[in-house]
Amino acid sequence: MRVSNGILPKRLKKLREEHGYLQKFVADKLGIRSNTLSGYENGSRSPDPEMLVAISELYNVTTDYLLGRTDDPNLNISKISYSMKPLRIPQEQIDLAMKHQNYVLSTNKDLSFEDFVILEELKKHPILFHDLATNPEKKIKELLKLYKMKKILQEDDEDDLDDGFGELDD
Repeated sequence: MRVSNGILPKRLKKLREEHGYLQKFVADKLGIRSNTLSGYENGSRSPDPEMLVAISELYNVTTDYLLGRTDDPNLNISKISYSMKPLRIPQEQIDLAMKHQNYVLSTNKDLSFEDFVILEELKKHPILFHDLATNPEKKIKELLKLYKMKKILQEDDEDDLDDGFGELDD
């Protein structure tokens, strides 16, 4: 695919020359062949998005600069406008995520975060945790039966209540 505006090839070559790099050096750093880099620089080829990011990191410039969306090669945070409020993550979720990471690193077990959260919740109920750990198939069947019974009872309660007043006799 050929680059349409010609800015990217010019900037790639200019940056390489400004840094005093040979094409072979840059190609090796990026994990590509020299003729691929040459294609980027002469406009006969275009880098994919991941390669564009790798190139911007190598030269310490923004991808916007490489693509010609700005003439400023440096990221200027003061020019960025934020339309969203910062994300506020409760401390307990952060602590739980850190605990999960430490667990995975220390045990070398590939346990998803969701499974880890369930495990942590089960630990709060030692009897249930013990029963589940000693005979998981039996306990899961029991839990499923209890869940089905709960749903049936909830449906019955909703049917019995109707409007909450029952029938009134005159």
